[in-house]
Amino acid sequence: MDEGLNSYYQFRYEAEKYRSNSIFGKMLPAEIRKLEPEEFLKRIYTALNSLPAREPINTSSTQFANKEAYSTVVYIKTAIWLFLFEQGYGRDKVDRGMKAYFNEWKFRHPQPEDLKAALEKATGTNLDEWFALLQQEGNFR
Repeated sequence: MDEGLNSYYQFRYEAEKYRSNSIFGKMLPAEIRKLEPEEFLKRIYTALNSLPAREPINTSSTQFANKEAYSTVVYIKTAIWLFLFEQGYGRDKVDRGMKAYFNEWKFRHPQPEDLKAALEKATGTNLDEWFALLQQEGNFR
C-alpha cells in the first residue's frame, strides 16, 4: 500500500514545487511543464493511465510477470486511483483522511480496510465501489 500512496504525494509535490515528474523526466514537453499544477497533474495521470496495468492492485508481488508490471501496478496504478478519488471528493477530504489514517496507524501495520475506514470517515461516504476498483484488472477508464 505504501508505495502507491507515496507516489501520489510525490507526484503532487513535484507538480507544485518543480513542475516535473520523476517518471517522465526530461521527456515532458515545455508546454506541459508550464501548466498550472492541477492541469499538469491531470495530464500526467492521463498519460500514466495509458500504461498497461492489467493486474489488480492487491496482486501478490510474486505473481507479476516482471518488475515493470509490478512497478506499474504497485506504484502507478495506486497513485492513479488516489488521484481519481481526489478528483471525486476533493483534496481537502483526501488530506483529512490521510492525516487521520497516519495518526491512527503510524508505526503499525495497517491493511487496506484501515485506509478505507479513514477515507470513509473523511468523506462521510461508503466507499465500497471505490475500493472495488482496486480489485479490477486493467486500467481505470
